[in-house]
Amino acid sequence: MFGKSARNQKAVLSARIVGLAAIHSPKPQDCLDSLSAAAKENRARRESRYVSGILTLSFGERLPVVVKDLSKTGARVEFMRQVIFDETPVLLSASPALPKVRAYVVWQERGAAGLRFETPIDLTGGS
Repeated sequence: MFGKSARNQKAVLSARIVGLAAIHSPKPQDCLDSLSAAAKENRARRESRYVSGILTLSFGERLPVVVKDLSKTGARVEFMRQVIFDETPVLLSASPALPKVRAYVVWQERGAAGLRFETPIDLTGGS
């Protein structure tokens, strides 16, 4: 139409969509920055950790992970494979540092995921 090829129009449209998605997609840190002060105060205290563990997925696959941040209500884990989690619970075991705990993935990005524990854990040494 008007001397432009359909292929060129598709490429231009595709580039615009990708550009808009990059501009309007919030990054996890942006979401944390937008939390109100009250919400930040209510968040559980996090401890920096570097503990190796295993995340057992709902269909039995075992994924090696590193627990980087830990609170009584959740953890941030990192891993080396591309994984897409669903809504089913996972089992995190990082013995002897942590008890085995069922958790839900609440956010994920390339190589990392945030877990919310089904029940809070004791970080003082008892399980």
